[in-house]
Amino acid sequence: MTTYFIKHELSEGPGTIEEFLVKRGLPFQTIEAWRGDRFPEKITGADAVVSLGGPMNVYEEERYPFLAEEDLFIKRIIGEKVPFLGVCLGAQLLAKAAGAKVYRAAKKEVGWGTVDLTGSGKNDPLFAGSSPSLEVFQWHGDTFDLPENGTLLAIGSEVERQAFSVGDRAYGLQFHVEVSEKIITDWFKADAAPYLVHFLKIKEKYQAEAERIYRNFFV
Repeated sequence: MTTYFIKHELSEGPGTIEEFLVKRGLPFQTIEAWRGDRFPEKITGADAVVSLGGPMNVYEEERYPFLAEEDLFIKRIIGEKVPFLGVCLGAQLLAKAAGAKVYRAAKKEVGWGTVDLTGSGKNDPLFAGSSPSLEVFQWHGDTFDLPENGTLLAIGSEVERQAFSVGDRAYGLQFHVEVSEKIITDWFKADAAPYLVHFLKIKEKYQAEAERIYRNFFV
């Protein structure tokens, strides 16, 4: 059994999620969807599937054909109740696969912000032990409707839908729980300084909250 990471471009990797698995000796494989890697035909025995971020939009399937393949893959995951975690683009892909609309948000979110757990979020196993308000890192221009069978777990002041579940095995996080100093530097290059300064101020708490989510999801 193993965890599958789905990558959509080179710089959008699993970050601290991978570090969590490595520290615990948990096996994983990476599907480089943007490079044409095929999605597994058999997923019933998988420990989990984690779909990461990317610069594309879920509705750009003609430009990025792998998005259509991933949509079908996530539909299978939902149907077979394999644990799934979608991050940013991955969350939007989960929403689409579950029948919801994905579209441009009224405002693009980039940088640090706060999301608040809903009543359902406070009682959901994924956020067990989490603070009711979480400081998170954002970088997205799209948002999504909540799927008919979805549960809203966290909300934001600028973009409302920040975390949700579909059933009890599939989760979407609009924010980037996986970021590290290296990831922020790789993403923003010469413009990374203000984001890094704040990250270093909250690093210990941020990583503790992230690890709590990983532990709740994987263990």
